Amino acid sequence: MRPIDGKFDLAKDAIRVTSVDGVKVDEVLERLEARRIKPGIYSGRSDEVEWGWEIVVTKSSGADFSFTGFAETPSGRVSLRGTIKASSGALLGGSDQNELIKVDGKYDFEEGGFTLTHRIEGVGARLDGFLKPGKLAKLELFGLVEKTPGRIPGEVGTGDYTISGLQTETSFQVDIIMKPPYEGRARVKHEYSSQLTSTLKPGQIVELTVLSSADKSGSYQPNLAASGFWLVEGDGAEVQSFTKNFIGTASDGKFYASAQCTTRFKVLTKGTIKITAVYTGQVWGPADAWNWNPCTYVYKYKESATQKISSGG
Repeated sequence: MRPIDGKFDLAKDAIRVTSVDGVKVDEVLERLEARRIKPGIYSGRSDEVEWGWEIVVTKSSGADFSFTGFAETPSGRVSLRGTIKASSGALLGGSDQNELIKVDGKYDFEEGGFTLTHRIEGVGARLDGFLKPGKLAKLELFGLVEKTPGRIPGEVGTGDYTISGLQTETSFQVDIIMKPPYEGRARVKHEYSSQLTSTLKPGQIVELTVLSSADKSGSYQPNLAASGFWLVEGDGAEVQSFTKNFIGTASDGKFYASAQCTTRFKVLTKGTIKITAVYTGQVWGPADAWNWNPCTYVYKYKESATQKISSGG
C-alpha cells in the first residue's frame, strides 16, 4: 500500500491530499454527492429591479453557517443578518435596523444559490429573488438626456373669430371666440399625466394618461376638435397598450365633451426611449414655425440624467 498524507479541510468539507508515496501533490477530494453549502458572497435582484440583496455566507463554529449583508431598497440600504442550516440549507434572518423586516429562504444545492423571500411584517409587502455567487451588480438606469418643450403662437384674429392657446409641459388648451355680431365660443383641453421621472428603471412598467375635455356655448358655436395621446418610440421600450382620444365636434356633427386614453410600456435594458405628449387638431399661424406637442422626452440607457421632469409631469 502506498502511503498517503493529507488533512481534512473543514471549510470545504473535503480532504486535501499533500503527498503520495513521498511525492508532493495538492489534490482536493470532495465528498461524493455531498450536499454542501459553499461560503462566499451571493447576490440577486427581484423582478422589481430597484430591490436587490447581497449576503456574505461564512462557516460558523458548528456545522451550520451564518450570513451578513444588505437589502438594496428604493429608499436605501438595510442591513441583514441570520443563519443557514447546513443539512437543509434553510435560511432565516432579519435586520438590526428594522425588526419588522424578515428574510427566509433555502439553498438550492443543484443551482448553487439561495432562493430568498423578503417580508415586511404588518405591511403585506413581499419580494422574491434568487441569489447567485458574486457581488450585487450596479443597477443601470435610463437617464433623461433631452427635453423639448412645445411652442405655440399668441392670439390670432380672423374676419369672424379669434383663436388662442395655452401650452405647458403637461397641458394644451385651444379657445375660439366669435367676433360681433356673432356670439359663441369653443374650447378643447388636454391634461397629460404620467409616472415619468428623470430616470427610468429596466423592468419598470410606466403608464401615461391623457384626460381631455371640450365645451362650447353661444348662438353661433364654432366647430372645434382635437386629439391627444402619448407616443412611445425607440428600442428601449416595449409598448404594451396604446390608445388615442377625440374631443369636440366630429365630422358627423356629434359633440364629444370628454375622453381619456392611456399608453403603457415596459422599460427594457438597452438603447433609447423617446416619449412625446402629442396634440393634433386646430392650429394657427405658420404651422411650420411652431411645435404643437407639449413636450418630448428622450432617455438613454446607462447615461446620467441631464434634464428634469417639471412638477405635474
